[in-house]
Amino acid sequence: MLRCFVSVNTKQIYRVAERSEHMLTLLTKQIKEQKEELEETTYFQTYAKAAVAKLPKLTRASVDYAVTEMEEQGYTFLKKPAGTSIKYAMSLQNIIDIYHHRGVPKYRDRHDEAFTIFVGNLKGGVSKTVSSVSLAHGLRAHPHLLYEDLRI
Repeated sequence: MLRCFVSVNTKQIYRVAERSEHMLTLLTKQIKEQKEELEETTYFQTYAKAAVAKLPKLTRASVDYAVTEMEEQGYTFLKKPAGTSIKYAMSLQNIIDIYHHRGVPKYRDRHDEAFTIFVGNLKGGVSKTVSSVSLAHGLRAHPHLLYEDLRI
């Protein structure tokens, strides 16, 4: 009969854990500093003006007209270089503001009561959190729900 005994040195385990934590902290700090240096501390999806025109309840002409009017009133849209020209890089909030400018009614304008979604199960883990966050993101950022301007 072969017996195997594993000797666990807790002091050594703590040293490895401390080194790992230190390395992770340094790496996180380095990545954060690089992002700040390049001014890339946030990420959000952007849409070109042509892509916005394909969203529900909008047309190319209505988007062009709304953008022109909004810019005349002092609203600023983010623009980024694309080759030799400069194109619009519209955020979700920009698109919601275009819908508002055009007078498209929001969900809360059409309905008096809010609704609540409850996600639950009887086991532990993170699946409820992941499901809830995915559901919330989808309700807020799905292109076909942007005009609803849901408060999530």
